[in-house]
Amino acid sequence: MPTQIYSIQTRGHNMGGSQRCNSKEEAESIYATLLEAVTSDKPICELELNGNKVCFRTKDLTGFGLHVHLEETQEEIKARRIAEIENGYGYNNALGYQGAYDAKSVAGLGGGLI
Repeated sequence: MPTQIYSIQTRGHNMGGSQRCNSKEEAESIYATLLEAVTSDKPICELELNGNKVCFRTKDLTGFGLHVHLEETQEEIKARRIAEIENGYGYNNALGYQGAYDAKSVAGLGGGLI
């Protein structure tokens, strides 16, 4: 089962980026701090991201968001790829490919077997 990954994305004047969070609680805490910074009269906002402190002017922040996406573990990726190979999805081989030449079609093109 893919796991949910939370990240915070920011946009602004001379700034912007994405920060992957370790948990939902951490992501919601960062989001709340950003929301408080832009709604209050504080000229500077300070955040701690993965042990690093970040400081920015709140007037430079134009937008931010909390995003969630799904990510597979290495075992899930391996199992999915094995299943694709076993089922023949996305792989064209000489036996299953419709455009593969057989002896009759090659002979009809003048390149028959002697």
